[in-house]
Amino acid sequence: MLEIGKLLLRARSQAIMVTPGQSSFPIAVAQHLEREGRLHIFEPREARRQLIAMDLLDRAATGIQIQYHDTFPGKVEQAAFPFEDVLSETNPAIWGNLHKKKSIKPQSIDAMELDVLSCIIMSMPAPWKLTLESALGTVERLKPAILIGPVGSFQDIREIATMLQPVKYQCWIEQLEPGKSETSVLLAVND
Repeated sequence: MLEIGKLLLRARSQAIMVTPGQSSFPIAVAQHLEREGRLHIFEPREARRQLIAMDLLDRAATGIQIQYHDTFPGKVEQAAFPFEDVLSETNPAIWGNLHKKKSIKPQSIDAMELDVLSCIIMSMPAPWKLTLESALGTVERLKPAILIGPVGSFQDIREIATMLQPVKYQCWIEQLEPGKSETSVLLAVND
């Protein structure tokens, strides 16, 4: 995903990352955007957001603007996800490891009224459908590339492709383990 992401980003542009989980990908994206670029990171898990922020402060290119959102993109009124206990074993590809839940109010990407956007990047456990529903106006207007992965099933891929057809997007997939798993990386670009 990192190599594909770099190819999709334009220097001094804007990008949106949803639940990057670990710092290496946002750091690489920030360095690629260079000075005057802008990176929006949607990460509702507080400990992961703080770790990413500290690592970006330490290793990202100077001059880039980074905006952190303590939610995820969506048009629903409220959503809940499990808390993450950082003192026990955690996995960046799942929301949390506790039964207790945190309630949040998602933020629509369309409501951000961006004037330029080169890429939307979503990693697990990003809510693909909610994110795309909240961004369809922006996607139709600004034509950013969309990179999603890993996507766990061909059914999810079909649903994403169907959602993006009305805004004239083509989808390609790359299976992570051909023949062994349906898990893929999905790239969507405007016709």
